[in-house]
Amino acid sequence: MKKRTLLFVFVSLLFLGNVFSQTDVQILDIVVNPVFEYDTVTEQPIVTENEQLNIMFKINSAANADKVYVLFGTAQDTGDVLSLEADIEQENSTYYIVFNGIQEQIVGYTAQLFLELTPAQKDAYNDISLYVKDNQAEESNRLYFVK
Repeated sequence: MKKRTLLFVFVSLLFLGNVFSQTDVQILDIVVNPVFEYDTVTEQPIVTENEQLNIMFKINSAANADKVYVLFGTAQDTGDVLSLEADIEQENSTYYIVFNGIQEQIVGYTAQLFLELTPAQKDAYNDISLYVKDNQAEESNRLYFVK
């Protein structure tokens, strides 16, 4: 009987620890799109060697979020091709994702960031994994995009 009670207490503590250590910050709906720049005179796309990407997602609580992590990998959650970290910052009552010194405003629940991949990085990755850490360094759920 004591073994069952101890087992129940142990399992309950594990469950409660997991419940209380999860963040309230949730993300969903990842969208990854190529970005094309156009020549203002000819209105033709500017051809470059590198690929520009726009990564968009929704976040329920930018006020409680601190960082965005984007992992480009040969498999989910690896980041073995490229790992990026962007900050979430507040100015007045407006929140921004700041990456490479560029601020992208979080509008409503929609957040986005722009980045550039070399041809080698573009060819090497198969999966993009994205997650957010909150102000207490707890991780959100993860979103996945398969190339």
